[in-house]
Amino acid sequence: MKRFVVGFNAVLTLLFAAAIGLIHSRPYDRGELGAVLVPPTGCAAPCFLGVQPYRTTLDNALAILLRNQAVRDVQVQDDYAGQTIYWRWQDDQATAHQYAFWVDRQVVTRPILPEGVTLGDVRVALGEADRVTAAYSNKFTRRVALLFSYPAYGLHIFVDYYPCQLGRAAFWHLRHLERETGGYFIGMGEGDYAQMMPASQVEIDRSAWAKQIHDFCKTG
Repeated sequence: MKRFVVGFNAVLTLLFAAAIGLIHSRPYDRGELGAVLVPPTGCAAPCFLGVQPYRTTLDNALAILLRNQAVRDVQVQDDYAGQTIYWRWQDDQATAHQYAFWVDRQVVTRPILPEGVTLGDVRVALGEADRVTAAYSNKFTRRVALLFSYPAYGLHIFVDYYPCQLGRAAFWHLRHLERETGGYFIGMGEGDYAQMMPASQVEIDRSAWAKQIHDFCKTG
């Protein structure tokens, strides 16, 4: 009986190892969000479906989207701050997420993510950051800011949240440009919030930053 149990456990271990190997051998599917945020081949970062911020004009952006057979419902809307290009994915009939580009003076400046896209969704789409830095402030209320840097994509994610001890689940459910308990913002190039939270920046271990932030908030 003992030999049977040992043998059975060995088989389970091998099967588990094989399953892990299979998962790692499969190509990573970044989904529709990754298709927007990760630059396509041949387009210098940052680049979103061939649209480059501060370089691509409104007319050229429209032409790029209209040529893309995976995109539908392309339209331009005028607003008080300029113009916005809206569009949806052809295959996304279930959620009908609406993406957009902000346009200022006839030039695209940045992408706008659909409502409901969380920080966790963006993390899955972009993968692990190359560098994670943090800063804290005790002015008015204790708060923390995080910067996830993705130089290969020409992007960074700026996260500003409070209270500092925000739970893990709530952290990953922060929404784009949300303000009530914090939110995240996708910016181009290297983000710099030293002026916002002076003399408090520190680079942290990108593989263990969650625990470090917990300690960071306790001592900040």
